[in-house]
Amino acid sequence: MKKELPEAEQLYHRALGLLNVYDQNNVWDKTRLLQARVYIYDTLANLALSRGEIDKAEKLYKETLRGSLQQGMSQDHDAVVEISLKLAIIFAAQKRNVEADEGYKFCIKTQEAKIKDMKEVDENSAALLGMALDAYARFLMMQNRNDEAQANLEKSLGIARRVFGESHVQIAVLLNDIATINSLKKEFDLARKHLEEAIRVAEGLDSPDLPTFYFNLGAVCERQGHFSDAGHAYRQALDKAKKYDDKIVVKKAKDALNAVNYRK
Repeated sequence: MKKELPEAEQLYHRALGLLNVYDQNNVWDKTRLLQARVYIYDTLANLALSRGEIDKAEKLYKETLRGSLQQGMSQDHDAVVEISLKLAIIFAAQKRNVEADEGYKFCIKTQEAKIKDMKEVDENSAALLGMALDAYARFLMMQNRNDEAQANLEKSLGIARRVFGESHVQIAVLLNDIATINSLKKEFDLARKHLEEAIRVAEGLDSPDLPTFYFNLGAVCERQGHFSDAGHAYRQALDKAKKYDDKIVVKKAKDALNAVNYRK
């Protein structure tokens, strides 16, 4: 896959060169040329982001955003908000925290206002709002703004339930994330409740996230001093990790079991 990406990038750069020839020879009109350029810039940006080339991705997403607005897209169009969200994520990775914070807030406020005015909520717009809330929550956790992060995760969970229903992997992931914040705030009963709910959802989906969820439940039980429950959760984490070939959780679960058995 890594070898394919540079080849794909070369093809798209050749396509940009071809568009310049079309422009010089009036083969295509300006509107069609702009649409094609925006598509290519967006694809190149996604390729750069997938390789971790965030500086290059930032420049390309900005070109995509500029072209999208030139096409007449409104600032609250889902495509514009999605690009803005990607830029906010890039700013966060670059430690440009003020710009990242402003970017996340723009995406969330824009989607909330748009959805509020809809007679029937568009699922794609709602899902995009959920993505923005989730991404912002992760950013806030990195800033140790845990109360704000939890509020955003709970909003995202509500949207996910509305869009996907109760049985979806994103529901389980969000419940696990909320439990992580509960643990950071020493709200261990709530953390355990959310993790048990995440596991119920994930078990129904046979999710490969189950080893992590069980391990996290074991850690919470251990913090509560419930060593027997912790041992059971760690054994479940070990069994699931072997099933899904999750070598990291296999090692962590073995170490945790040894520690719990020693403390019993």
